[in-house]
Amino acid sequence: MLQQLERILESSGFSRYERLSRFLRFVVEGHLDGKDHELKESVIAVEVFGRRPDFDSRLDPVVRTEAARLRARLSEYYIKEGRADALVIELPKGGYVPRFREVEEERQVTAPIPEKTPARFSTRFWGRARACLPRYWAGGRRVAVDSTPERADCDCGSAAGEHQP
Repeated sequence: MLQQLERILESSGFSRYERLSRFLRFVVEGHLDGKDHELKESVIAVEVFGRRPDFDSRLDPVVRTEAARLRARLSEYYIKEGRADALVIELPKGGYVPRFREVEEERQVTAPIPEKTPARFSTRFWGRARACLPRYWAGGRRVAVDSTPERADCDCGSAAGEHQP
């Protein structure tokens, strides 16, 4: 896990960003040292970002802001340089305890393409409704079309499929 951390920190997306690198190193090493209880906003603000011990997160959102940047930078790393890495380090939203996930080889599964796509409900529905419209317009009757595809009768007395366009 430390090797993965070093690989990330040496990448172009992190090597130029000291604050994000310190933040990531602090939470990963803290987690590996069993100090999850210390990975909270107030401690990170003091230890990583040099804020005073009386830090008030309501007035200074530095940790939340940098956490969002860190998540985005990690995501970018795994899309580009780290796409072949076997271990992924994540910082889930809502906290500062990192999560480690092993990536399995992705298997490409292709679904067979059906030769003929069945008609959609809307096509059948509107086809039958269109058949009833001439009688509706001519006789001033309301067309009542059942919403189920098996039954689409109108109130003109004709069963579904009996109308001619």
